[in-house]
Amino acid sequence: MAVANLPHILTTLGTSTWAVGDRSRARVAAGLAIAIYAGHTRDQGTPYVQHPLAVITVLRSELGVTQPETLLLGLLHDALEVEPSSEALVIHQLGAAFAERLRAMTPDHRLERRPKVPGDENRWRVKTAALPAEELLVRLADRIHNLRDLAASPNRQPK
Repeated sequence: MAVANLPHILTTLGTSTWAVGDRSRARVAAGLAIAIYAGHTRDQGTPYVQHPLAVITVLRSELGVTQPETLLLGLLHDALEVEPSSEALVIHQLGAAFAERLRAMTPDHRLERRPKVPGDENRWRVKTAALPAEELLVRLADRIHNLRDLAASPNRQPK
């Protein structure tokens, strides 16, 4: 996969046909993605930002998603999991409503930076069941990519 710089992220999002306001928002989201995912790697050893870019590709190419906001959720779907302290930055740059959507898509134990405890799995199922359709599409694309990437994972369990 190509280096995840601003032009590459914007191309992956497909912003060339978006309205001016959506393109501007995409530039902000792409900058956040670069900053938040920087220095993080997946357990496969790949730069973390490659995962959300793959999720966007699944959303666009396989699930037919074209809504800019849904694709931006795909780009930042793991931001609060990877870096919970980035929530204030997301709120400042993209708004509280967007940050709340990300929070709703993130398991509580990840937000709280703690190991799973009994009951977390059930709470996650309840939380996921309450997600709106757009967020569920992002979670589906995330799961698809995680499963495809599973063979390269040393622990071989999708998250």
